[in-house]
Amino acid sequence: MAEAGGIVHLHDSETAHYRIANILPRPTRGVKGTRSLPLAVLTREFMELLIPGLILVALMVYASTKIKRNAARAYKSETVETPDFSIMKPEGFICPVDHNEELVFAAYSKEYGRDEADGVRQASAEIRVFEDANFDEICERVKVDSVRVLSEDIGILNGVKSCIIETERVSSGVTVDAINKVMTGNGKIYDLTATVIHEHKEDYSRKIEELLGSFILK
Repeated sequence: MAEAGGIVHLHDSETAHYRIANILPRPTRGVKGTRSLPLAVLTREFMELLIPGLILVALMVYASTKIKRNAARAYKSETVETPDFSIMKPEGFICPVDHNEELVFAAYSKEYGRDEADGVRQASAEIRVFEDANFDEICERVKVDSVRVLSEDIGILNGVKSCIIETERVSSGVTVDAINKVMTGNGKIYDLTATVIHEHKEDYSRKIEELLGSFILK
């Protein structure tokens, strides 16, 4: 290497060495205060994050599936037994846990009506119990509360006095077909009311018939 006028002149061999040692960037060793992690450590930390996430997803899927199964089971047909009576809930109906306290039984269709009836269940069934009541007065009340009486049949059914009244009435501004099965037993009057939105009458006729026939006092 020779120096002339403040300019450094390099021979070929010296030039190569100088470039390598001084001109080309040296390998970096990372930012001060940090260190490169081995692949195994990175993999372990990644798995520690991944596994809890997968477990959470699995739990969410399981919970969702269980909820759907329970919901489907709630709409299946079943026989409801009480100390005083038994009745079969038709398939497609659900018995709410928080129904009106005045009712001893309630079941409602899954589907609602259409248009102006979208807030009314297509079909429903409710049982009320009256103590120290008069059988004839309860039957008369059913007819008074209706718009039109279609039929009335009084007799003895399964050893108890009963009356089946078919009417038309208005519920929440919607015309419905109703059938009341009034029976006396155990010193009480039992009134089963089954209603169907008029335009869905044919869709539920068989289920309502089964419901009425299954209502038996003990």
